[in-house]
Amino acid sequence: MAGRPTKYKPQFAKEVEKLAMLGLTDIQLAEYFEISEKSINTWKKQYPEFLQSLKDGRVTADIKVVESLYKQALKGNTIASIYWINNRCRAYGWSAKQNSDPDQGRNVNIQMNFITNNDCRPLQLPNTIDIEAEE
Repeated sequence: MAGRPTKYKPQFAKEVEKLAMLGLTDIQLAEYFEISEKSINTWKKQYPEFLQSLKDGRVTADIKVVESLYKQALKGNTIASIYWINNRCRAYGWSAKQNSDPDQGRNVNIQMNFITNNDCRPLQLPNTIDIEAEE
């Protein structure tokens, strides 16, 4: 028993790359192409060029965001630095945990933990860094 004919067209591969660079999710792509999310997943399986274009677009977008975040962190942007440490430096054993107490005004306590592994010795670093939020 044959299913419905596909709505897929070869030019969709170029379109999906541009849409992925804009950050569209699979659900949003389905809305754009006026199909179901299940059909998007089917297209990924049946049309390798569609899947590759989708991956390429998402990687391109991710690279641009990472470059921007990195530049902001280097300029001293505290939030960008925290995101960088929390996401990128996790591979090196760093993690960041934010604690905020509404009774203490606008102070935010950022707790930086160094997680040791078999290859590293613990560094002698402060356990917490207090940052006073700007008003």
